[in-house]
Amino acid sequence: MATSHEKLLGPVLRLLAAKSELSINDTTSLLSESLIDLLERPTRTASDIVAAALNSLGTAGLLERTSSSVWRITAEGKALAEREPLELTFETLKQYPTYNAYWASIARENLRQKFLELRFEHYASGRLLFLQGSYAAAAVLLAYSIEYHLKAALMEVEATWTPQERALVRGSHNLVELYHLCLRRGLLTDSYVSFDFMKYAHDHFERRYPSGERSILSGRGYWSFGGSMLYTYDDCIVQLDRALANTYNSHAWRVGVHALADTVVSPRLVDALFHANGFAIEDLRAHRAALAGLGVKFDDTLLDHPDQLYFREGLPVHASTYERATELLVYQLAAYFRYPKQGEPDPDPARVSAANDRDRSAETGVTSCRWAIDRVVKAFGKAAVELTENRETRQVLLTVFDRRAKHWYRRLVLREGNVPLLFRNEESEAFVEQWIADTRSSFARLRPNLRIPPKRAPGVS
Repeated sequence: MATSHEKLLGPVLRLLAAKSELSINDTTSLLSESLIDLLERPTRTASDIVAAALNSLGTAGLLERTSSSVWRITAEGKALAEREPLELTFETLKQYPTYNAYWASIARENLRQKFLELRFEHYASGRLLFLQGSYAAAAVLLAYSIEYHLKAALMEVEATWTPQERALVRGSHNLVELYHLCLRRGLLTDSYVSFDFMKYAHDHFERRYPSGERSILSGRGYWSFGGSMLYTYDDCIVQLDRALANTYNSHAWRVGVHALADTVVSPRLVDALFHANGFAIEDLRAHRAALAGLGVKFDDTLLDHPDQLYFREGLPVHASTYERATELLVYQLAAYFRYPKQGEPDPDPARVSAANDRDRSAETGVTSCRWAIDRVVKAFGKAAVELTENRETRQVLLTVFDRRAKHWYRRLVLREGNVPLLFRNEESEAFVEQWIADTRSSFARLRPNLRIPPKRAPGVS
């Protein structure tokens, strides 16, 4: 059954052909009252229906708008109005490329908006749960946010999917395969997330089922989630969000812009997005430009004082300082993430650098080796060196990490039993220097499939 404004397409076009240019009100008044009375408009005024008809004809390129309420017929519209009989329907308008392009763009924007809401809500909610210690639920929501970022990008090339790709996107939650597909398709290539991290996020996503948790334990022998891991999720998701904006060629679809601009977004979720999140705060400058382009009002004070945005009232006090957040930006947490096997050390630089904030040489009985520890830290950085004590073997170990390398960690024994091994003397100094050189040599071979990101300067925009 034809809608009210579809019935008016032909009469409106004929009227504009006779008058050349008319306002919405003039068009409404010139149409016969008897015709208006025939329209089914229980909740719409005659001018609303006429305006809808004018918009549809304009979308097809048969009319053009000269001001907010005045329309003029085009040459193509005039030629069509002279045809006999003139039977205009929505199907007729679909013959015009501009009409189809308009509705395709509307459908695309609606889809992008839906994905934006899903990406934001799962990310912010996942962060809120993590900050409150609900780690199992947080892992699921954060992984869903990653999935929605990947699928939002893949939907941009839906028309060219193969049957296998369609089955993966429509029916799978496999983050590793979805990210592989994005990169193969030339999507999100300016994001740098290791496949180790996608595997880690996928494994903890699967823990939403008891069978998934059993699978991790049987395959890796352990599972671990919490602590400083949120920072790596932040790095990953903010990178994907930024890369997706580049795919869209618009920062209007960023989760941070959505949080700051959309009046219906929960203030608590806005707080959860930015609280202790240096990666999101890093992009405030880009957010400001996007918000200005959208012409929306927002709280300038949030953008002018990122340190206040970093600590949101009512959320758990975070151990990391705002200054520490700026340091985390240079560690490439997501790009170089390693998923340790059972028995391997955890090389997370966010965790290691925090652990090195205090001197543990005295409590581990290696004060006499402090000089060697300082030498190794100077060579590799405090985020890549960890002092640990193995109570079973009664050893104190200094472990050095390079997450980029194929053989990515090396250990130096500082104490056997109660006996420190590296008292400072010429021989020990030569030994440590050689050990540092050998370690650098062992780290020279990079792991396969490693994507090297551009260097990031410390400091928040």
